[in-house]
Amino acid sequence: MDVATEGRKPSLGAVIGGLVTVVTLVGGVLAIKQYYDQNPSDINGTWMIETEIQKTADSHYQNMKLTYKVVLVQEGNRFKGTGEKTAEQAAGAVLRELVGKERTRINITGNISGSTIHADFVERGKDRDSDGAFAWELKHGTGVGTFSSLAADSSGSSSLKRQ
Repeated sequence: MDVATEGRKPSLGAVIGGLVTVVTLVGGVLAIKQYYDQNPSDINGTWMIETEIQKTADSHYQNMKLTYKVVLVQEGNRFKGTGEKTAEQAAGAVLRELVGKERTRINITGNISGSTIHADFVERGKDRDSDGAFAWELKHGTGVGTFSSLAADSSGSSSLKRQ
């Protein structure tokens, strides 16, 4: 320690300057957080949604995998989309591409906050409509999360991948 400053207290100006610096840094961090909350990730475009049924009231659907191709249109933190189921794979079976009337339509509406995506869907089945929800966390352009559906009271894992 320098002999000339030994035992001296910081001046009022130095204390105020330090406080101003801390307040400025905290304000900057909060402004950045607010920016990302108000300007979520861009999810416009074509996506593939994959689900795997891990819980269901109908054992026929246990471990079934479904694939949907959707186009999402984002406006601020809200989005909507439409698409169709393109493939399904029963447990232990080969992936089967769907054609024609087998390709059921799906409509999606949702919101995004930062990297968190929540979406509600209605799938227009050949016999009846079913609805449910997706929840994804977007990391490096891929959403990882879960789904739930009223169809056979099913739920499980889900992913969202940009095409």
